[in-house]
Parts: sequence; structure tokens; C-alpha cells
Amino acid sequence: MFIEYMKQNTSNENRPQISVKASDIQSHLEHNELVETESITKNYEKKKLTIMDEPLNNIVDKTLNFTVYSFDDYSEALEQVKSRFPNESFEGFSGNLKLHLYASMIFLQINDNIIYVGILCVVLSIIIYFLNITLLG
Repeated sequence: MFIEYMKQNTSNENRPQISVKASDIQSHLEHNELVETESITKNYEKKKLTIMDEPLNNIVDKTLNFTVYSFDDYSEALEQVKSRFPNESFEGFSGNLKLHLYASMIFLQINDNIIYVGILCVVLSIIIYFLNITLLG
């Protein structure tokens, strides 16, 4: 009985309370600055475009630009690897192979190079397939 009486009279009391109802806190939390900034960032987050979202002419254009400028990017990656490691680690055939493997890994991580290498591999495989049909057919 006493508990029911206290539940009914808690809203009528004017003195400070240790425990507060969740519904009373909710109104204060709605105006919290953190909640507002989170809602703003959620509203203004941009959707990251993938290659499937781009039109075909942009994909072809970027693939052609990749084929033209890929040697420059690869030479930059090669120089980056040479400056990062000592020269003694790249002596001989295995060292030279290791140098170019490291450079190719760095090269593929730049921008979307790995996507365009994949596109070029698919196009090259289609060309080889048609050449195989015409020469052996």
C-alpha cells in the first residue's frame, strides 16, 4: 500500500529526487548537443560511390587514363620502395623480384588501380578468347 501511495505522489512532490523517471530524462536528452551533431552527420553522410554506380563512359575513360598514366604511378611506387628499404636487400634475382612485388602491391593500393587492372585483365582475356576461336576454328 505504501508503495502504491508513493508512486501516485511522486509527480506532486517538489523536492529533489535521487531517482528520475526515464520519460523525464528523455526530454532533456533530445536537446543534447551530442544527439544533434549525430543526427546532422547522419543526414549529411554521403554515399560512397562504387564502380557499379558510375556510368560506363566514366569507367572506360578512367580505364584508359589508367593505362596511359600507370607507368608513372608504378615508377613512383618503385622509388618509394627503394627509399624505404636498404639497397642490399634487393640484390640478385630474388631481391629484384621482391622489389617489384612490393612496388606492385603499393601501386595497386593507390586510388582504384586494382579495379582497373581487373578490368584490363577481363578485356585481355576476351581478346585472347576470340583470337583462340578464330585461329583454331
